[in-house]
Amino acid sequence: MINRWLMILIILLMTISVIAQDTTCPTLQLDALATLNDFCAEQESDTLCYGNPTVSMTVFEEADDALRFALSGDRIPLSAIDWFSTSTEANTWGTTRAYLQAYSVNSLEAQPATMVLFGNVVLFNQGTEGITLETQTIEVTSTQGANIRQAPSTEATVLEPVLRGTNLKASGLSSDEFWVRVHTERDGYGWVSISAISGDYADLPVVSADDEPDNLVLPLQAFNFQSGISDATCAGVPPSGILLQTPEDSESTEFYINGVAIQLQGTAFIQAQSEAGMLVHVTDGVAEVIAIDSAQTIDAGYVSRIFLETDDEGFVYPIEAPTIPLVYDYQSLISLPIDLLQDSTRVSLDIYTLITPRPIGGESPIAGMALDAPCKFTVGQSGANIRSQPDPNAPIVAVMGYRESANPIGRIIGVDGLPWWKLAENIWIRIDTTVTGGDCTSVPTITTE
Repeated sequence: MINRWLMILIILLMTISVIAQDTTCPTLQLDALATLNDFCAEQESDTLCYGNPTVSMTVFEEADDALRFALSGDRIPLSAIDWFSTSTEANTWGTTRAYLQAYSVNSLEAQPATMVLFGNVVLFNQGTEGITLETQTIEVTSTQGANIRQAPSTEATVLEPVLRGTNLKASGLSSDEFWVRVHTERDGYGWVSISAISGDYADLPVVSADDEPDNLVLPLQAFNFQSGISDATCAGVPPSGILLQTPEDSESTEFYINGVAIQLQGTAFIQAQSEAGMLVHVTDGVAEVIAIDSAQTIDAGYVSRIFLETDDEGFVYPIEAPTIPLVYDYQSLISLPIDLLQDSTRVSLDIYTLITPRPIGGESPIAGMALDAPCKFTVGQSGANIRSQPDPNAPIVAVMGYRESANPIGRIIGVDGLPWWKLAENIWIRIDTTVTGGDCTSVPTITTE
């Protein structure tokens, strides 16, 4: 208890004082990310890899006490971790990454996921499988299949029939050793006769029909955490938090974060603090956020807040439903270390915060403009890429469509030797893909970027 409260206090203090630690910004942060990228390049699944100081952790009592971080690149099994933290104390920038698995929304099919933590974060592992709930995989081998029953008795109600060859997760053995308790989904379970199955179930704990098992969630699929929020020390440095990624081309994966269910297909940046609440930014893909019996769908480029309260153990939980998603601050998120994730991704931009849609009638938006009108440009039928830097190899953050228009705030000669329009910080479009109207000669020239 003391350690938990102490780590949360450190996180909150770091958030307040971090502005004073600006002497090497942003080199310190960039070096920390490079260290994680280099030393954790060959990271295995179901591990947490130590990137850069300062990272602290404790393991469960049952785990090998020798499991400790010592050098960059050290790995710890996720099932051994009780809690861990990253911080910016002593002029460092803590970074760490987890390669994990999490069950999909509608089944016990495990999906790969990546979690990157940086800055000031403290996290408590609330996974169950392999931690508080031991399981074994069994197979239905009876030619007639098997019935999953409500209790360990042939007189009990049949919950579900299963076919031969079906694999099930078992977590308990009846006192007469004739039945095994199996999980039909993360929050559902029943009993199957051992006469219909095969597998290594003999060492499972003996449980009674009245013993309700924990929900089946893998290590780090459920966790409680707090972080810094508005603690970026300079331009080019992201605020503290957690990047979480699941495959976009598979079924949604469900996480339980601070008591909130987050069903994710893609990438999210998540921050939480007892006073400010939890912020779920969806940078790519889509997420469904469920709290207090209410759900919000968050599309890429948007953020929702869930207000929190603190319990007696120092954990935070929701007290209100998720807010209606709003456009997030793209400029504050463009520097997120998305290169450390397993799948290529981007920090999405809601283009219509900067771009005017094509006129309803389809006419050119620059037709008939006065020569002294503020500069406006549009693009042709092929559209045009909007990039994060005036560089044809920079990440594409959005695509401008036919006859959509915008007003540039600056221009520069890019790394390719060609001129580029600037729409906002880290928002650029090459001038030769546009057609202009109005007074574009007065758009200021930028000499360095």
